[in-house]
Amino acid sequence: MTASLLNILTKAEQGHDLTPAEGVALLEARDSESLAQIRATSARLRQQQAGETVTYVVNRNINFTNICEQHCSFCAFRRDPDTEGAYWLSWEQILSKSAEAVAQGATEICMQGGLHPAAQVNGSSLHYYLRLVETIKTDFPTLHLHAFSPQEIQFIAQQDDLSYAEVITALHQAGLDSMPGTAAEVL
Repeated sequence: MTASLLNILTKAEQGHDLTPAEGVALLEARDSESLAQIRATSARLRQQQAGETVTYVVNRNINFTNICEQHCSFCAFRRDPDTEGAYWLSWEQILSKSAEAVAQGATEICMQGGLHPAAQVNGSSLHYYLRLVETIKTDFPTLHLHAFSPQEIQFIAQQDDLSYAEVITALHQAGLDSMPGTAAEVL
């Protein structure tokens, strides 16, 4: 192992942030001695921060539609309606994907979708999103539902002339357990 890699690992163990270049140097290490030392250092740092507690969640991502009115420059996911690759899952497809996830041992569903103006039930965007939650929670009440980005909350609120609090409260009461911390573009 090189002195440079040893210095980087020492710096990390002393609690100092690594530079991007130092991170790249660790990722580029290939010899067995360096890899063993990186693993050992990583294990010590994990032990200091978390002890022996290691957790994970088995989940499934369900993107219920990629049809979206936004045109974010970074997004390769969105489609216009009636264009190649556009989709909008039915309630049955969403439930089927949830059932498949549970059969595979999932305890959580992460669900998001495009901002689709036609995604309404009885003329209400909120009612559509409530039905998404209820579709899953009716059959799988103990499944953790981690869904709807802040961008989606903003969209629902704007579509139905509601406050963010009203939207989040209604979704939570219907069974939404948590929200992903994505969609920084709303800031």
